[in-house]
Amino acid sequence: QVIASGHVPEVAQVIQTVQAALRDPASVKPARRAVPRHLRHFRVVARVEFGTIEGGQRTRLSLVGADRPGLLADVAQVLRQNRLRVHDARIATFGERVEDIFLLSDESDRALDSESLEDIRSALAACLEGGVGNDRTKQD
Repeated sequence: QVIASGHVPEVAQVIQTVQAALRDPASVKPARRAVPRHLRHFRVVARVEFGTIEGGQRTRLSLVGADRPGLLADVAQVLRQNRLRVHDARIATFGERVEDIFLLSDESDRALDSESLEDIRSALAACLEGGVGNDRTKQD
């Protein structure tokens, strides 16, 4: 979010903020938004599943859960914090339900090892359950 409603920032400040974000993308934290009232009543069981595909070179991540503002940004933050590469993403929203599929690899373009999958799974499950799945709660 560059401009908050009702506030006109100085152009130089906007330029400086955007340049800082481009220099260090990991420092950018997605905006936190409340879940809209009409979505609070729907309960979608969160699922995080992994599988290996493409000759063992990629890991398939499947996410199913309730949609909310900022969910995809929170998922991207978890992937970025774990230094994962996204090779393909299929993002689908059906009313209040999201079904997202990602093809991932580590920094060396290999499928993810089983040791790191559990940490990633728990962080992503926290995102789907309404948490952030990372250390942002300490900063907000």
